[in-house]
Amino acid sequence: MTFEGANGIFHSVGFGVISEQATGYPGYNSIIPRDKVTIGRILKENGYSTSWFGKDHNTPAFSASQAGPFDQWPNGMGFDYFYGFVGGDANQWEPNLFRNTSEIYPYVGHPGWNLTTAMADDAIEYMKRVNAVSPEQPFFIYYVPGGTHAPHHPTPEWIKKISDMHLFDRGWDDLREQIFKNQKKLGVIPPDAKLTPWPSDLLKHWNQLTPDEQKMFIRQVDVFAAYAAYTDNEIGRVIQEVEDEGKLDNTLIIYIEGDNGTSSEGTLSDGYPVAPAVLRQVDVHIQQILEHSSRTRDSSTDMSGGPMASLRSVLDMLHQNTHPN
Repeated sequence: MTFEGANGIFHSVGFGVISEQATGYPGYNSIIPRDKVTIGRILKENGYSTSWFGKDHNTPAFSASQAGPFDQWPNGMGFDYFYGFVGGDANQWEPNLFRNTSEIYPYVGHPGWNLTTAMADDAIEYMKRVNAVSPEQPFFIYYVPGGTHAPHHPTPEWIKKISDMHLFDRGWDDLREQIFKNQKKLGVIPPDAKLTPWPSDLLKHWNQLTPDEQKMFIRQVDVFAAYAAYTDNEIGRVIQEVEDEGKLDNTLIIYIEGDNGTSSEGTLSDGYPVAPAVLRQVDVHIQQILEHSSRTRDSSTDMSGGPMASLRSVLDMLHQNTHPN
């Protein structure tokens, strides 16, 4: 939701709740009003090529079909090109997939096809087209993979790759201690931080599980980790294309991993993770972005605890580093 620039006030853009839970009341109707604009609209009107790949959870459920209306689709909100699915999640093997506003079925007749790879392929092809026709035009890519939101659909090759590493075989008690120590070592948490008490009323210790339960939970986390690694690998391919075109040094990449967890299925929490954005034609060090976000954090934090300063930071940097358009 940060791309609307609503400064954390979801109600002002109609998203007091997610689109599937929308009501007819202001602030909760899942309709972005005309006096609010997306970053896509702002950049498009300032000469950028704008595109959106993957998850679109901002189109109202009542217009999420080929019957439209399409004014609340990415193409109607400032994005020249859209390749992705509408809604909160999607089957990565057979998604409800659209190119702009036309439904497409590229998986038919192609066993093993997976959206995680396909959207990277499409983003790479899109960048090649823009570069071939207008190499000096700045571009903005909003890239939102389905992973690692449910359903967890990595390929068998990635599951085997992670399973063969045996990362989680020691169980969650041991991993919890190890991760906590690593976070202290990295400076992520203070050196005097204490682990919270184990929630024994909600979660068994690893040695209290049966062998079958341990096997099941190891399988679950292997699949989840495989999905994260697979998704990250495909994002890397997209960024590699930016570098191959010789534009990486003039591109701002904002990689957001995590928000409010993963998915509610089989867990005690909910959420979704990865949403990178690629913005070309700026000359700015990432330290500037981080310093700017840090200065504005107290006044621009959303309900999930994530900084809402990204849009403002990007626009500030663009104002300071104007491009020829």
